[in-house]
Amino acid sequence: MKAKVLDWDDALRQPGEWYASAEGAAVAEAVLAYQTESGGWPKNLDLSKPPSEAYWNDSESRRYATIDNGATTTPLRFLARVNEAQASAQWQDGLERGLEYLLEAQYDNGGWPQFYPLRKGYYSHITYNDDAMVRVLRLLQEVEQGKSPWGQIDAGLRERAGEAVRRGVECILATQVRQDGQLTAWCAQHQVDSLLPAKARAYELPSLSGAESVGIVRFLMSLEDPSPRVVAAVEGAVHWLGKVAIPGMSSERVRDAEGKRDRALKKAPKEDLWARFYELGTNRPIFVGRDGVAHYDFYEIEQERRGGYGYYGGWAKDMISKEYPEWRRRLALQSAGPVLYLVGDSTMADKPRPTNPEKGWGQLLREFALLPLRVDNHAMNGRSTKSFIDEGRWDEVLGRLKAGDWVLIQFGHNDEKEHKPAVYAEAHTTYRDNLMRMVSEARAKGARPLLAPSVARRKWDEAGERLVPTHGDYPKVVREVAAELEVPFLEMEALTTRLEESRGVEGSKRLHLWYEPGELAIKPEGLSDDTHYSWEGAREVARLAIAELRRLELPLAKYFADAVVARDGSGDWSSVEQAIYKAPQGPEGTPRWIIRVKHGVYRERAYVQRERGNIRLVGDAAETTVLVEGIHANMMGPDGKKLGTFRTPTLQVDGEGFEVYSMTIANDAGPVGQALALRVDGDRVVFRDCVFKGWQDTIFVNRGRHYFENCYIEGHVDFIFGGAVSVFDKCHIHCLKNGYITAASTPAGQEHGLVFLDCRITGEPGVKTYLGRPWRAHAQTSFVRTEMSEVVRPEGWHNWTGPEREKTARYAEFGSFGPGGERADRVQWATWLSEREASALQVNAIFASGEQVLPFAPME
Repeated sequence: MKAKVLDWDDALRQPGEWYASAEGAAVAEAVLAYQTESGGWPKNLDLSKPPSEAYWNDSESRRYATIDNGATTTPLRFLARVNEAQASAQWQDGLERGLEYLLEAQYDNGGWPQFYPLRKGYYSHITYNDDAMVRVLRLLQEVEQGKSPWGQIDAGLRERAGEAVRRGVECILATQVRQDGQLTAWCAQHQVDSLLPAKARAYELPSLSGAESVGIVRFLMSLEDPSPRVVAAVEGAVHWLGKVAIPGMSSERVRDAEGKRDRALKKAPKEDLWARFYELGTNRPIFVGRDGVAHYDFYEIEQERRGGYGYYGGWAKDMISKEYPEWRRRLALQSAGPVLYLVGDSTMADKPRPTNPEKGWGQLLREFALLPLRVDNHAMNGRSTKSFIDEGRWDEVLGRLKAGDWVLIQFGHNDEKEHKPAVYAEAHTTYRDNLMRMVSEARAKGARPLLAPSVARRKWDEAGERLVPTHGDYPKVVREVAAELEVPFLEMEALTTRLEESRGVEGSKRLHLWYEPGELAIKPEGLSDDTHYSWEGAREVARLAIAELRRLELPLAKYFADAVVARDGSGDWSSVEQAIYKAPQGPEGTPRWIIRVKHGVYRERAYVQRERGNIRLVGDAAETTVLVEGIHANMMGPDGKKLGTFRTPTLQVDGEGFEVYSMTIANDAGPVGQALALRVDGDRVVFRDCVFKGWQDTIFVNRGRHYFENCYIEGHVDFIFGGAVSVFDKCHIHCLKNGYITAASTPAGQEHGLVFLDCRITGEPGVKTYLGRPWRAHAQTSFVRTEMSEVVRPEGWHNWTGPEREKTARYAEFGSFGPGGERADRVQWATWLSEREASALQVNAIFASGEQVLPFAPME
């Protein structure tokens, strides 16, 4: 019998023993024959057969090496399999040449062109089209890890592959398109220098891709221990893909009466579509024919393109509904911080389909959570305590639990269904036993259980005045179990009943799912659902749950915000200034109002009034949560005069007790004179894990007491200045150009001014800086145990206007170390503290609070 000839499309799908066969070796020899001098391979060829004479006589352009359409990556994967099965010097040499080709082809910015050596035109753009760059990154990722079949690659080459992957990730993050400060998606190709979306063929205009972006997100989700920037990129792209999904439609290949290919769009309530191209700025699907003209109607382009190009697809469906939730679950499992596990039924469960208006309250609870807490929602539609246990879902949660985690248990809606044996659990026996089992098993793992009864159904009495209870004895049993086992009990049935009744018969419909026929594409027949929640309803119920955590004074409560700011519109506010202005004011002793600021660039100025100081802003991460403006002193104000220094801050704080965690505060006016990122006049103001960026006068601490912990601050002239008592604890100070770090204006009778404890000073190459100069005569600045790089000038301090200030300025150091910390050449009029004097510079003493636990002390 004649041996079956390998189809190159199946080259990577053969059984393991095939790669050790003579046939496998013969195909490998053919593959090597196509390898170009540069080390790469051409595309769209059957590499299973040796090159023909026609191949060598064809146009040279047909033999250009590329990463398009699986070229280079597929032959490399094939050779690696053969080399692993039957090691050979020629396979090894081909592998190494191919990997060197990929490494050499990478741009300095981390991207890859479609062709290398470079060809003119769109071929030289950074190419995500058809997953070209993602294929390269995945291959190099496997090479770095040394996984089978890459074990034959030496350590040096694996290390270089890993570095190429890291640079590639940086390119992906840098090319992700922002709209109004919010991360969205990617174009199929980007310009090399500007990184902006680029045009390719006539029908591939600069746009956002609903196809290639999915492959990029999948790659980012494959990264181990993702950085905050990677997390923000994934979340931004998934949100955008959800927002631009086309609900209730499918796209099918068809042929017309003449047999020519075309595509037909059809209504399909269970399906969603994505367009290949979305218009930059508007996010409208666009369709482009060979004439290069964008159309908003698919049927306005020529049939040849409609049938021959993929303008529509379900590309993001599984990624959003399956892979993204699993990725978030993996982040929770990897978290060193506490995890709140949610177990329950559909009213709590996540609804990942982006076009589905139904949301679970647990899904919206996650929006209020503050890191390091992760919320891992295992609630599932249609489940009861019985089915949740029987299906192994409870065992899965138990397997994830660690000491310090929390488990919120809420069942009942389905346990009460006697007509469904798979879920029915009698209230006083099986249901009770299941709850007790969950509580005891969670505690055995060191986790802390919480119990809640089912939320109320929207069932009104005949008068339309009160809800009718529908859960029988089930809420009572939950309460009894909570009391018996001393488990915190959340009054969710009572609270949701009050919520419904406060809205009235008609108003309460907004909490649920009420749609007329034809109003909702995924439910064209209409919908009247009084059990499940809309986005608004789920969010309100999530707030009720958080209020209960606070009422019960549970430690878990500190990990939840009262309000959310999101640039993408998914929060309570889209502006930091709005959120601050709308925060409630209460009498002294009122709990601090906590605002989560989600990933995004917020180009605005924010002012914290005196009466609004009892607020804490918490960003998702300083690297990805940025408050920025570009106002500088030389700009003209509305009065026709220059603004001057003190009217330029991006963030101005007059409120007492105001706090900011994990945000970047920046002024990006550049080196144009004074431009404040921050001005603080309020007392007891705290900044933790923040980044401050500017040039001249980055931070103005005018008056009051302020605590900066673990912050990064950059600038070049007087970029930390003012007359306040401000402590900088474990901060990183970075100098952009020659200049001065501090310019204190401490009042004469004030003991302390600017105090730096255990900080680090660095700078750009070649930069030289002074530690400070006295803006006012009695300036006080101390650096204690500071690591100083060579950027610090040997003399250390400058007198600004002349020798007279050397007599009054109070400049001191203790324990300075590093190249810039040498004592020998320091100015004689500065002081070196004794060990006793330095030990007295404790935060509590500096602020003279008289309190055992200072408001500025590290967070509990």
